[in-house]
Amino acid sequence: MDNLKSKPSVFDTLPSKSESPNNDTKATSITSSFGSNSKFGNAFQNSLSKKSFLDQPAENNDESETKSVSVQQFKQVDLEPIKNVTTGEEDEISHFSSTAKIFELDFTKISEGWKERGVGPLHLNQSKADNAKVRLVMRSQGLLRVVLNHRIQPNTELLKGLEASLTPGKFLRLNSIREDGTPIQYLLKFSNQALRDSLIEKVEELKRDYIV
Repeated sequence: MDNLKSKPSVFDTLPSKSESPNNDTKATSITSSFGSNSKFGNAFQNSLSKKSFLDQPAENNDESETKSVSVQQFKQVDLEPIKNVTTGEEDEISHFSSTAKIFELDFTKISEGWKERGVGPLHLNQSKADNAKVRLVMRSQGLLRVVLNHRIQPNTELLKGLEASLTPGKFLRLNSIREDGTPIQYLLKFSNQALRDSLIEKVEELKRDYIV
């Protein structure tokens, strides 16, 4: 029993609450707990000599980015110049231009209703060589595909409005015939009524002055 009492306890090696040990005292106490020559004691001593990752100097971002860029491989691409696209309107005078949406109604298939043909710039053009040649031409935006090419004749009638619409002032209709002889009606939708009325006014003016 006396031998047990004289042998120090593990807890006797730890600092008391009244002490204010610094890092060295903590290290000494913990080391003595495991033994100065023990495996755990040696590992703890070695860890104290190592620098924290928080103490490591910050990496230069500019240098790292330069290194990453330097290892990249760049492939040269030869670009061909864009050729001028001719539309056939170069020899015409444009009297009206506006973006519109166009629909088509096949009179032989009325049950199928209106079908959208595209959105794009609509022009009222007059030939420079022959002032009597006036047409409405429209190309789809981006693709430049012709979606309307209607010759203005003395009897060409532009119909205002659309009964089924809540904004009839934006719509203009005109009857036409396909190359295969199918009767159809085009429907043009503008952003506002003023644009539609401006087109109608200009068409009537050209009909009166040049088309007989």
